[in-house]
Amino acid sequence: MHDPLLKRVVAVGGDTVELREGALRVNGAPVARETVAGPCSYAVRSSGEGGAPWREREPCLDFVETLDGRAYHVHCTPGLACEARWVLISFGPAGVRWDRVGRELR
Repeated sequence: MHDPLLKRVVAVGGDTVELREGALRVNGAPVARETVAGPCSYAVRSSGEGGAPWREREPCLDFVETLDGRAYHVHCTPGLACEARWVLISFGPAGVRWDRVGRELR
């Protein structure tokens, strides 16, 4: 069984994307971000056999980032940098740029 992977697009060709101290910046401008008050949890796949395939995991930090008039929840683990650290997919004029996929961002 494969789990779906869904990510949002925050930039297009020619845009600059940065993560500074866990905050998203597009073309040098910070993306509006607000902390959501209250408890935060998210589901993770269980590694044990025979039990439920998913379990709730707490705690997390919940933020809402607003980009181009749309709001997105971003969950981060407390004590860890809230950053995307690897290129998951990269497209160019000729399609997928395989040389970038899996590269660590620095």
